Amino acid sequence: QLVSSERILFITALGTKSHKNVFEPLIKALGERGHQMTVIANTKSADMGPNVTEIVPLDVSNFVGKFPNPLDQRKKGVFSSFWDFSFVFDACHQIYQNPEFQHYMNQTYDLVIMNGFMNTCFAGYLYRMKVPYIYHVSMAAPNTVTSRVGNWLPPSVVPHPFLPFSDRMSFLERVVNTALDWFFLVGRDYSFSPKYEKIYRKYLGEDIPSLAEIEGNISLLFMNSYANFPAPRPTL
Repeated sequence: QLVSSERILFITALGTKSHKNVFEPLIKALGERGHQMTVIANTKSADMGPNVTEIVPLDVSNFVGKFPNPLDQRKKGVFSSFWDFSFVFDACHQIYQNPEFQHYMNQTYDLVIMNGFMNTCFAGYLYRMKVPYIYHVSMAAPNTVTSRVGNWLPPSVVPHPFLPFSDRMSFLERVVNTALDWFFLVGRDYSFSPKYEKIYRKYLGEDIPSLAEIEGNISLLFMNSYANFPAPRPTL
């Protein structure tokens, strides 16, 4: 029987512990099948096996501790917290400057799996490594993620994850849903993406292409979802 063992890099350096919990079984199973797993995470897991190497360049407690005060954010308005991601950008710089992170990111891998939420400041490495890469998302991915790979979610029938709507929306609900969808898409293209690009180009070189181009070449998208729970949605 022919067996192939691959070197797989799994990046979920930013986020909460729950972002990693979803995919721990996948990491462990790949290690048990003989693949050499390098996991750059925000917390270490127990009993992952000998084939899984984990490093924590920035502990989750240090990252979560810098979240904006939710009570203060509420006073500023419901959308204020979506624009103030300075704590994420600061964390990106801290991790890029971590020697252990630099060591493992400069190794050779056969596949990269990366958390598609908050960790996109590391997307420049996906281009540099010249290997297939997969995005994983710990929820049913919104249009800000799926549209990059050509899987457009029509807001007339697919409710935004931040809204309590079903797929049977009224006309007014569809208007609200479409407006919020475009609010996030505009924010992605004109606020978040340029800042993420500035970070990875600072450390990896000005020749790294745009985030839109890098994410447009994602080989596969993993979502934490089940077909019977969210509203029906097109999938490629």
